[in-house]
Amino acid sequence: RTDPQNTIPCYERSDPGYRAMDGPRHGNCQFPTQRSQFLLESPSTDVQAMTEHECAPFFVSLPSLSDGQLQHLRSVGLLPPIPPSVSRPDGKAAKLLGLSGDDDDDIDDVDDSEPTIELLDDDDGIDGTQDYQQNNADDYSDGKDFDPYAIRLVRDAHIKYLLHAMCVKMPRGFVSLDASHPWMIYWTLHSLDLLGHFDDGYPSKKNSSDVRNQNKDPLSDVEVLQKANLLERIVSTLRHCWTDVELAFGQAEVDSDLRLKKLASGEAGVGLTPARIKVKGGGFGGGPQQMPHCATTYAAVLALSIVTGIGLSRSESHPFYEPGKMAYGLLNRKRLQMYAFFLSLREVVGDRTSFRMQHDGEIDVRSIYCILAPCHLLGLLDDGRDCEHYNNPL
Repeated sequence: RTDPQNTIPCYERSDPGYRAMDGPRHGNCQFPTQRSQFLLESPSTDVQAMTEHECAPFFVSLPSLSDGQLQHLRSVGLLPPIPPSVSRPDGKAAKLLGLSGDDDDDIDDVDDSEPTIELLDDDDGIDGTQDYQQNNADDYSDGKDFDPYAIRLVRDAHIKYLLHAMCVKMPRGFVSLDASHPWMIYWTLHSLDLLGHFDDGYPSKKNSSDVRNQNKDPLSDVEVLQKANLLERIVSTLRHCWTDVELAFGQAEVDSDLRLKKLASGEAGVGLTPARIKVKGGGFGGGPQQMPHCATTYAAVLALSIVTGIGLSRSESHPFYEPGKMAYGLLNRKRLQMYAFFLSLREVVGDRTSFRMQHDGEIDVRSIYCILAPCHLLGLLDDGRDCEHYNNPL
């Protein structure tokens, strides 16, 4: 039956689908889904199950799709083409290929022409529209281990989308994301890195065996220079998102913390007692001249770490090396200030310590992760890194 208020399919004890203590409850109703015996049911699990149930119609089995839908997925490259060497299929695959298994008279009625696909991954440097069969079915020339429903990642289509988001001026509707510059950079840069956009084929320190462009000079490669320019712009944008802040710590805490002592000005701040010392801190805000925040600092540090990894893995003559060096230098100069900023966000209640997302901001579990991840990357969790005997307050 259907709950009249929420229009959610529910089951009563008399229904065959009802399984006692097997699914989450919703009022007097219970979903018939198989649940773990160790799961503690709560309002949160009920909401999760409701969400899964609402989303279920959007998840389908690929073999259950119609021929036209399968053909569309193949035409855009999300499914592989069926090579001619595969043994004679039957069912929907046979119809798709014009090889109706039971009725050979119907073969002529089915369009068995080879489709074409616009391949964004232009491996051989010629026109983007490639022959569908030649470029996609060769991997299965022997017809073995072929899965007609193996989903493919259209890599260059995603790269094109990400570069558009990264490089093209946003329409005015995106003004609401003005406090999310580091986030948008991290989301797009991280995805581009995972998709191999910066793997240019030149030997690197990590992969000296890559000889695709061994005899070419990367400084003469326009595409490489464009990517290097993009990395430099990323570092420049994040540098302008940095904001210095003046912090105050107790004299005893500064004296016992070598890192804070390096940042201390040696004088009491305005309005502070002599027992409170000014310390220079800072973090990354959502944009230029915005107050530092844990979340945007997390995104900025991870983005700069990606640029550092991309650049410093190359030789010094490679165009990527300079932006990598810039990103590393920025992180190295600001790491102690971030350390002081993170410490200033502590909230100690009894024997429990939590952190705020920003000064006078909210306290939640995001702050723990957004602080620990950058501190780990920047080596700020290593006791004894800066002195022999040191108890890290983090």
